[in-house]
Amino acid sequence: MFVIMAVFWNIQPFGQITPMGMKILGVFIAVIYGWITLDIIWPSMIGFVAYSLTGYTSLMQALMTAFSHQTVVLVLISSILAGVIERTNCIGVLNKWLLTGKFVKKSPWFLVAAILLVAIVASICNCGFAAVFVTWALVLQIADLCGYEKKGPFVSFMLIMIVVFNITTGNAFPWKGGALACLAFFEPLMGPFEYVPYIIMSFAYIIALLVVMLIVAKFVFRLDVSKLELNDVIIEQLKAEKINSVQKITLFLIVAFITAMLLPAFLPKEWGITILLNRLGLPGIAIVVIFIFAILRNTDGKPVLTIDEAHQSIPWTVVWILAFALPFANAIQSADCGIMATIMQVFAPLFSGMNLYVFIFIALLFLGLLTQVSNNVVLLALFTPVFIPICVQLGGNPYVLFLMMLHVANCAYLTPAASMQGALVHGHEAVGKKYVYLYAFVALLISVIILPIIFIPLGHFLW
Repeated sequence: MFVIMAVFWNIQPFGQITPMGMKILGVFIAVIYGWITLDIIWPSMIGFVAYSLTGYTSLMQALMTAFSHQTVVLVLISSILAGVIERTNCIGVLNKWLLTGKFVKKSPWFLVAAILLVAIVASICNCGFAAVFVTWALVLQIADLCGYEKKGPFVSFMLIMIVVFNITTGNAFPWKGGALACLAFFEPLMGPFEYVPYIIMSFAYIIALLVVMLIVAKFVFRLDVSKLELNDVIIEQLKAEKINSVQKITLFLIVAFITAMLLPAFLPKEWGITILLNRLGLPGIAIVVIFIFAILRNTDGKPVLTIDEAHQSIPWTVVWILAFALPFANAIQSADCGIMATIMQVFAPLFSGMNLYVFIFIALLFLGLLTQVSNNVVLLALFTPVFIPICVQLGGNPYVLFLMMLHVANCAYLTPAASMQGALVHGHEAVGKKYVYLYAFVALLISVIILPIIFIPLGHFLW
């Protein structure tokens, strides 16, 4: 890190980059290198100190700007809410509701779809890694009883797809922590992203990906599901799953929270409930729900949420990435540094006159491959200010392109370095290694192809 900074601080500026811009660029690249090779928190701290030495701002001002940014505050609050929902263990309830219906007995492929729907709904309900582990255990139990071998194509496909849809659904709502982090780099350029179009397009993508992956599994991979069924033992286990009062309240609060977030988009603006919800916004509504969890008691008589558990729910690595990247994104775009002007000077001729759809495909494929070896938030911090203006110049819809970029950057499951879930699936003893790369790459490629097919016409309708 220090060598990289020293090099950039001593070489001659190029393009329109100023001497101060060279220092800021050096710090930014050095910190990214530190994030990839060392850790998140310590390189970020060093980066803040080095940032203050560039002459752009003071250390205290940088820290105040970083940790008082509305996105950092929103991530902190939404993460506490997600954490308490995960600890209520609603995944068992979802298994009971989705896997004991009569429709799963009509065809083995309906059962496959139901299992993947469990992963999707569990991710919507913020069940986190618990959703992955519990659904994996269920699949392995079914596979063992039905005679499917570990590391075989069927078991590997199911375990991998559970991770794919767990990750894919992670950004289905714009108020989730990961989505908030990514939107922070778009909204300063183009303004706020409306909730309703975001959610409609995201769920259209998730449903399309599920349908296409099932079609590919049946007709291209030719997975053998003839032996697949839920026997009476598993059905009885699922039906015996008890739903406690805390889980019932949690599911009600999830529905209430989503409703409260979406209602202002449909109700008249002058109504009192609309004014109240708009004033509360995401932080206010989330705090009300968190307060309800704090006064609830579980079956042991203990609080559902304590201050220590709230602290543990916060993804501090994401917070530090955001805290560092947000002020740096402003510095990189500053005319005093000349960095963005130089980047556009290089990229604009490459894409000038290019067909919009070709540009979109290249941008998505580039991000989809790069996210397998780097952090998706960092990627969007770097390339949102580059690709969005080019999209506008080519006559495209920047909101549509950014949402495609966000979802593709979230397809981080092809390599162990792509994400925590990617590392888990690569290290699982029941997953065949050759199938990880095959199925995960196909899921990524399908995402790159279907996102423009779905989003571009939907974007014309919604904006």
